[in-house]
Amino acid sequence: MHQQNLFSESSGPQKIELVHDFLTEAEEATLLEHFQSMTWQKVEMHGVVAKRRVAHFGLDYTYTKRSVRDTTPAPHWLADLTARVAKLIGTSASDIKEFLITFYPAGAGIGWHKDAEVFGDAIIGVSFLSDCTMKFRNPATSEVVKLFIPRRSAYLFSGEARWNWLHTISSHPQDRYSITFRTLLKK
Repeated sequence: MHQQNLFSESSGPQKIELVHDFLTEAEEATLLEHFQSMTWQKVEMHGVVAKRRVAHFGLDYTYTKRSVRDTTPAPHWLADLTARVAKLIGTSASDIKEFLITFYPAGAGIGWHKDAEVFGDAIIGVSFLSDCTMKFRNPATSEVVKLFIPRRSAYLFSGEARWNWLHTISSHPQDRYSITFRTLLKK
């Protein structure tokens, strides 16, 4: 496992980290098996149904109302991974409140966005099945930087990268899954 701080000495967004080989091949295979038995929800925003499908645990984010509500607790098979993710951001597993598992079928992506304000400073994702490239854009300057995310890696962004930059993942030719782990904003 190799952790890399990105953009810390460049003009790009500050506080983006990539942890290579966060999962072993065996861990990835086991989690992919669990994904196969899940019930997926469609994502609808502004009357348009996205190609990606999601499963929310802990908290369910309502895309139309931009709010959260309690939902099914995270499955037990996420416990070890949640503890490792929490360690990345120096918190306890109990502070992780939202678990979003996303299935991106071939040809699916996600448009430019900033994670909802209700969620905490650190956004952590783990990538499965295929590589992808996440782009970050500064709305004030239109500067764009790219982050290549290999499968089985973890990425996290916080600070300026989380609050002031938008991010996107373009459509890609292979199926891909991700788990996004979020805390709640401390008041």
